[in-house]
Amino acid sequence: MVCSWPVEHQAADPLLARGNLSGGTPIEVPGPSPSVRTPARHPFCLMCDVVDHPDEAPEPGEPGARSGSVRIPLLAGARLFEAGTVGKAIYVVQSGIVKETIPCPDNSVCIVRLVSKGGVVGLSALLGEPHPHSAYVMHPGVACRIPVPLIDEMRRDDPRVTERIFRDWHQAIADADRILGEFGKGPARARLARLLLFLRSQLAPGEPLWLRRTDVASLLAITPVSVARLLAEFKREGLIDEEKRRCVDLDVERLGELARCRNQPEA
Repeated sequence: MVCSWPVEHQAADPLLARGNLSGGTPIEVPGPSPSVRTPARHPFCLMCDVVDHPDEAPEPGEPGARSGSVRIPLLAGARLFEAGTVGKAIYVVQSGIVKETIPCPDNSVCIVRLVSKGGVVGLSALLGEPHPHSAYVMHPGVACRIPVPLIDEMRRDDPRVTERIFRDWHQAIADADRILGEFGKGPARARLARLLLFLRSQLAPGEPLWLRRTDVASLLAITPVSVARLLAEFKREGLIDEEKRRCVDLDVERLGELARCRNQPEA
């Protein structure tokens, strides 16, 4: 077995629970604590083969696929899976950000979940059920892809694996709740400030943030034109600094004040 439940964690925290899973705590501003920014590494990803490009590790079931788990790069814009398909693996995000989407009645796409370090994408594969969402890489990073048969084997060997999966499902709900509670209510400027602070908190210090206007528009439920106008305002006010549509710097303190403000006009 390439990836197994690590023995060294049995005496300590056997589940390595990732932060607050209640979904009821709002984003801390002006900035998250180090414990939020660097959650414990997911126990499923302690023993994985490493590849330099996804083409070097075909999907499970394809010719040349590996039987064990593999750590693959997440390339910006890459698709992990499409809604309606039955997956053969789950993805544990180690860095970067993955967005889960659903189609909207107006033929647009709605982002319903953002998955960052320690989060798991594709859990429906463990049930043999079609994915309810599509998953795409929003910000480049790395993920550990674990075949479903390997997870099933681990569950038979150790009941704690099932409990950990329950925690991952719980975290998925909390991730979706964040979009509704933090980014879906209040003045547009405050919601944009909260979104920027959250995205910044999920990346390594100094790492430029990839910003697509359409993604921001979907998360805030406003038009891309409104997003462009708000970002231009933020740049003029010195709240953000952009280079080639990469957000390279944030005024965290002032954005934190803005994120808490309730008395602002809507977009």
